[in-house]
Amino acid sequence: MDAKYTSEEFYTPNIDLDAAVLCIILLAETIKLIMFRKIRDTKPGLSTFLAITLSMISTAGLVYVLVIQHPVLKMEYMVCGVMLALLIGVLMYGFLQFTPCCKKKQNV
Repeated sequence: MDAKYTSEEFYTPNIDLDAAVLCIILLAETIKLIMFRKIRDTKPGLSTFLAITLSMISTAGLVYVLVIQHPVLKMEYMVCGVMLALLIGVLMYGFLQFTPCCKKKQNV
């Protein structure tokens, strides 16, 4: 982050906001991983809802990085693009888990 502060090529007026958004993305993904592992067996509906909610927060942060943040480094485009594709997959599978056609059948 120090390179952006001292760079002659990149003018970064909102570097603090940019860093805060990335910290929020990191925090949301960490909470998602920890909480999903703890409650996925006991409360599958809640764990899926929590994963979808935190994935939406991460997706909103990535949209900020890709669309609003200026300047965006080429490496940020690549990493955020891959992460956005993965998060869209998580959201699709999460929403599908709530549809009746994709529910797991309980063995009784």
